[in-house]
Amino acid sequence: MKITKVEATPIVLPTKLYRDAYGTYSDYRAVITKVTTDEGIIGWGEGHAKYHEIYGETLDSVTSIIRNVLGPLVIGKDPFRIEHIYDAMDNAIGRAPCAKTGIDLALYDIVGKATGQPVYNLIGGRLFDKVPVAFEIGIKSAEEMAEEAKHWVDRGLRVVKIKAGSGDLEEDLRRVKAVRDTVGDKIKLRVDPNTHWSVADSKRAGKYFSELNFDYLEQPVPAWNIDGMAEIRSATGISLEADEGAWSIQDVVEHGKRKAADVINLKIPKVGGLLKGKKMAAVAESFGMTCMAGAEGEVAAGQAAKAHLAISTRNALNASDFTELSKMEAWILKEPMAMDSTGHVAVPDGPGLGVTVDEDALAMHAVK
Repeated sequence: MKITKVEATPIVLPTKLYRDAYGTYSDYRAVITKVTTDEGIIGWGEGHAKYHEIYGETLDSVTSIIRNVLGPLVIGKDPFRIEHIYDAMDNAIGRAPCAKTGIDLALYDIVGKATGQPVYNLIGGRLFDKVPVAFEIGIKSAEEMAEEAKHWVDRGLRVVKIKAGSGDLEEDLRRVKAVRDTVGDKIKLRVDPNTHWSVADSKRAGKYFSELNFDYLEQPVPAWNIDGMAEIRSATGISLEADEGAWSIQDVVEHGKRKAADVINLKIPKVGGLLKGKKMAAVAESFGMTCMAGAEGEVAAGQAAKAHLAISTRNALNASDFTELSKMEAWILKEPMAMDSTGHVAVPDGPGLGVTVDEDALAMHAVK
């Protein structure tokens, strides 16, 4: 089997208004890849292109890299040789994890369809029955955030992730307290300042959170400040998650060696797809760290890939982020995934990633 064609379609989909420490957003941006083989098997991928502040990639850059660099590179290659193809992509262009993710996911989708297997069987097999989910609550007034959290808890959600880093620590803490008072003590809370707290503020907040039924604090300080993460963890005794600071196997090693994190956030577009995501999870496990599949608002292949990664990874013991299920106002999947009444999502069981792109909807939302 050989790859004969690679297509990249940039899209913009409307979302509910959402604010975090980086800014305010009302849409989701991605590049949908369609990889065709000489046997007529099609694989779908998704290259995130929303958070240029974090990734350094935009809708235009991801589209251009796939069309002009990665697409021509993989033409004629056997899609089963995923490690070989990824090595060629890394040699052809540095970084660019979002663009590479678009190819990586499409390859796994093809191999699964060719063998009649769901992707999770290609990367370890089903370990869990379903994937527990967390939804993010964007920065608003304390009362509005509490109301939104309760809305989803009433519908089954059991893990709430509260965005912080607003520039006012006292208000951030008031928001957390308002959510806790509203949803009750049995719901797990996470807090994510997206690197916008200092070490001192993180220590203060951490001691406060330790009095709550608290899950963990996500990346409170800048990505480079691994020593700061270790200091916060040692001083407060709370669990920390590395997100913006965990892009690669080497980043996981550094956090493990310095005892700077308990959890690694395996965002599919950040780590570059499933191949490298599984490797990072294994390294995290060697340091006694757990992991989870993070969210960037995935709407197609990326959404399914999160579930396949989480359900097949031994140390993926934390609820995975599926915030898009609470935010999206349009879809390009024929059957979008959904949270059930117990706060879980089921993993698609069909061959490959198990989801079907609605090509009419794709064309409707494509950026011309």
